[in-house]
Amino acid sequence: MAGRGTDILLGGNPAFMARLYLRTAFAAAAGLSGVTPPRDGFFPRAVSEEAEAAVGRAAARFAQSRAAAAADDDAEGHERAELAALDELLAVAASSAAVFEESVEDEAREALEAVGEEFAEELAPEKERVLQAGGLHVIGTNLHDSRRIDGQLRGRAGRQGDPGSTHFFLSLEDRIFRLFGGDKIKGLLDFMRISEDQPLESGQVTRVVEETQAKVERYYYELRQKLFEFDEVLAVQREDTYRTRAAVLRGSADEVLDTLAAHAAGTASDILKSNLDASGAEATLAKLQQFFPAVPLTAADLEGDGAEERAHAAVQEALRAKAAELDSVRPGLAVESGRFLALTQTDTLWKAHMKAMGYVKDFAGLKAYSGTDPIQVYREEGLRLYEAMQTSLRQNTAFSFFQYQPRSKGA
Repeated sequence: MAGRGTDILLGGNPAFMARLYLRTAFAAAAGLSGVTPPRDGFFPRAVSEEAEAAVGRAAARFAQSRAAAAADDDAEGHERAELAALDELLAVAASSAAVFEESVEDEAREALEAVGEEFAEELAPEKERVLQAGGLHVIGTNLHDSRRIDGQLRGRAGRQGDPGSTHFFLSLEDRIFRLFGGDKIKGLLDFMRISEDQPLESGQVTRVVEETQAKVERYYYELRQKLFEFDEVLAVQREDTYRTRAAVLRGSADEVLDTLAAHAAGTASDILKSNLDASGAEATLAKLQQFFPAVPLTAADLEGDGAEERAHAAVQEALRAKAAELDSVRPGLAVESGRFLALTQTDTLWKAHMKAMGYVKDFAGLKAYSGTDPIQVYREEGLRLYEAMQTSLRQNTAFSFFQYQPRSKGA
């Protein structure tokens, strides 16, 4: 099937044949081995001596114009460059672009026109025979899910005002009928008492087929809409994650330290919320010390009002001490390590989150069978997972920063 913008010329394409004839002749004159001559009998006729002379002159001019470049390239690179130059020359010659008189482009155009006219004259009777036979007849052996694609296939016939026709041969075992509407058509055939091996052409069947294709198109349109709604949920999270990541990646030293401080404070709040009421001050302090070693805090500080404020202050003091420790090894090491750890955790957790969201999408689709809106399920579960990812991000980053011990130069 020809692609978009390509017409099938009845009887043959003399312009293309002439261009291929010149390409073969020019390549031979320039000593290029990358052009394979067409098989014998491909061209509609042998060109006249006058046209052959024009081709020879143009080919010699091309070979002469390209000879100077041969010494500058390696063999393989030279071959590619020469073929590219040849194709460009023929493209200019075949176009209506202005060229200098007696230039290689001008001579190539004259040769192309001479050969093309002879080929066109030879192909004219063949085109007439095709027209008298009814033009191009396109045969389809299956239907596409989209009527637009079938329309493109039908459109290959009857181009440029030429006659043409199309004919589709279908089977109830084709995919489109097995998945959509096959039972309806089979019921129609049973009603009409038509055997399985008997061909059928009917306007009623054609209408049912068109209705089936329309049904398929509606199905895929609704599916694309659902996929778009699913992707919108993840797109919001993606934009937020990328924005946060870019801030860490391009942020100044103070901004990176502020990010670390926010992660440390958030982690401290998470620990207090999960442990203080349930396990008491001693257990909470032990948990804080796992994340923030040498934090200047006692169990008594975690009792009574203001426990969270005292914990935050102690954690920030521990963070400043850790940053000073790293900077004493090498100035700026605290910012470098904090930036690296935050980016690494963001990338790792985001990849895991996207994988989890894929599982949620499958789960949400199954919930539709129970009458639950799958988009709402996906949105709610996706939000819960994203919040869990943010919690893991701040906790992992804070823990990794306080556990980081740079190697000494002698190690």
